[in-house]
Amino acid sequence: MDRAALLSHLELLHAIERIVRRAQLPYAITQGFHPHMKLAFGPALSVGVASTLEYADVYLTEFVNPDVALSRLRDASPEALKVERVGYINPKEASLTASITILSYCARVHALDIDAKEIEKCFSELRKSDTLEVVQKDKVKVFNPALCIPNDAQVTKEGDSTHISFNLRISPSGSLRPEILLTTVFEQAHAHYSHLTLTRTGLYSESEEGLVPPL
Repeated sequence: MDRAALLSHLELLHAIERIVRRAQLPYAITQGFHPHMKLAFGPALSVGVASTLEYADVYLTEFVNPDVALSRLRDASPEALKVERVGYINPKEASLTASITILSYCARVHALDIDAKEIEKCFSELRKSDTLEVVQKDKVKVFNPALCIPNDAQVTKEGDSTHISFNLRISPSGSLRPEILLTTVFEQAHAHYSHLTLTRTGLYSESEEGLVPPL
């Protein structure tokens, strides 16, 4: 796991701010008593969860050619947070936090003593259940599995590792944390494992055409 996965959401925001400053882009500043860079980030990652691609909105005060901006940002960013692509969006479009509703994850589990079909079966059965009660910070939260888990998981075996790919939906009432979902599935499957790594592999908006990435 890359050390970047150990960054908190706030630390990641500060890292992006430093990258934009080093790139010398004409970034906008918020108004008020504590002005700061006008920057918006997508759904927060839990500490310890890696990611293959994240998105951020940076507001500029003047136009910069996207190719020039990308070159500057790549030169200013560390390898673990390398900027991959940039683009302009309509300012009237919804924010990242409002538009992104589907999060994709892949879990890699070592020494899992159960077959892939059993894990897929437990995911499917959980989606059909009426409610899922989860204890978070000494409070009981109730989720609707059919709403939170939009489709069944895909499970594959590679040697002594099992790869579990699944999606979670963000809703106004809250979102189910992926590690809690996996714990629930493993308990239902009576599965035991020695090590697990979790990676977010995609963020999407839902449309009539299917899942659409922000950029």
